[in-house]
Amino acid sequence: MVPDAISALVSYAVEQHIVAQSNQECTYAEFPDAFRSILRLSGDPSQPALASRNHSSHMVLALFFPSAALATLVDPLEVACTAGTCPTWADVRAAAAQRLRERLRPLLGPQAPGTAVDKDWYWRAIILLERALDPTGREWCARKWPWGKKDDEGVVFERFRQSWLRTWDNAEQCTGRPPDDLCEVLATLALAGPGVCALRALRRIAPDMAAAQNTLRTAAAHVAEGLLTLFNTPQARAFLEGRSTRTAYWRRVLTSSAQGNLQALLDEQVHVLRETCGLFDASAETRVQRIAEEIQTALSIRTSTLRPDDIHVRTRGTKTEDIPIRCHYALRFGDLRDAENNVSRKEVVRTAFNSPFWPFVLASTSVGQEGLDFHVWCHSLTHWNLPANPVDLEQREGRVQRYKGLAVRRNIAATFGLKALAGRWHPGDDPWRILFEVARANRSADDSDLVPYWIYETENGAMVERRILAAPFSRNAGRYHRLQQGLARYRLVFGQPRQEDLLECLAGRISEEEAATRVERLRIRLEPTGTPPKK
Repeated sequence: MVPDAISALVSYAVEQHIVAQSNQECTYAEFPDAFRSILRLSGDPSQPALASRNHSSHMVLALFFPSAALATLVDPLEVACTAGTCPTWADVRAAAAQRLRERLRPLLGPQAPGTAVDKDWYWRAIILLERALDPTGREWCARKWPWGKKDDEGVVFERFRQSWLRTWDNAEQCTGRPPDDLCEVLATLALAGPGVCALRALRRIAPDMAAAQNTLRTAAAHVAEGLLTLFNTPQARAFLEGRSTRTAYWRRVLTSSAQGNLQALLDEQVHVLRETCGLFDASAETRVQRIAEEIQTALSIRTSTLRPDDIHVRTRGTKTEDIPIRCHYALRFGDLRDAENNVSRKEVVRTAFNSPFWPFVLASTSVGQEGLDFHVWCHSLTHWNLPANPVDLEQREGRVQRYKGLAVRRNIAATFGLKALAGRWHPGDDPWRILFEVARANRSADDSDLVPYWIYETENGAMVERRILAAPFSRNAGRYHRLQQGLARYRLVFGQPRQEDLLECLAGRISEEEAATRVERLRIRLEPTGTPPKK
């Protein structure tokens, strides 16, 4: 009951807070319809009467289009490394806009003064840049650009794709002059557009692949489609729109991606997935395809629905009704069902939790305390109740204290960061590989290979957080102190057979203070000794 209750109540509280900050008043049941998805293709690009709707649809395509030109011309990490210090967003966008302005100047041609502004330049300019970078890129746009899984989505997408291809072939052109902020909008798309960020992140772990390579672009398109699903959720729309709907939603998505540094987030996730998926020796094509599938799986998890009973007591008996409660921000670890009774397997739930996207809280019974990894984006563990022995406590906390865990990465980023990348990073490199190499090179001579990959502690840095719900007079309040003593003894006998028997024997023979003084002499060290052979 507890995991279901936690996931339902936490998700409800988060949704309640989001709606309170929005400009719409709606009941809990009305929420999905009040904030339905609007990032979708609609209209017919061949009909001038639908120009406004067509422009919004074209910008949805531009937002999630894995543009090789924008990914190649602009890289926020390159701008930051060139500056030598961490630049502001305004500085990075200004540098990117200037670079794009120089590239676009010969492509736009002379513009007649006084003509009306044509907003279609926002997306048609991307096609001009693509064509200038790689004239053969038309084949990918024409045949291999995936979009949508439903028949009606495929039909509408095909209309807009044909419009993009006619622009590529100069059969369609803008009739007015470019907007004054054209280069600024393109710069923001280049820095924070979901499609471009996905393409750039995947290329960091496949540097030998060209940005315009078909396999790479298709993988990035799948990641972008997953991000489209995320931004189309009612929770995301209500959060991003806030109290004003004057700004187009595609602009809000772009601004949110920039403010949240989507590029850095995807860079980190791609680096972690290369290792957690066991892709060290895989080919570049296999690597990007598998990682794209993993990210898309994490982004495809649907809101689950719990239906607790609401019992009404009446004079002639009781009446029971179920109350549907949406769970998204927090989920329980297990098989889930959504409102349409579709099942998401617990493996999908684990994949989603091991991503930087929702759910952000995972509630589990003892089934999740052994043999599973939850450390990728989590270093805080709350014990609803305490186990009976220190072995189970160590097993629980071992789920979030593992190889290249979140706490380790946070400390390495805070310690080295941009100053370690300057002079070492080159376009196409994986920044996290370089950071770990620098951290390893700067470790103490007494440190083993556990540092910096498993352990990297800094003063006031991140660490695995243990939270105990020990209410006054509860069993947890008294049990915690005994578990701390047992945990100290357990770490002395770690690796020994029949640990529980040895712990029980030590409990009557050695005090906590004595254990602390003997720990250096008695503990079993697992790190390798000597200098490892050079490869």
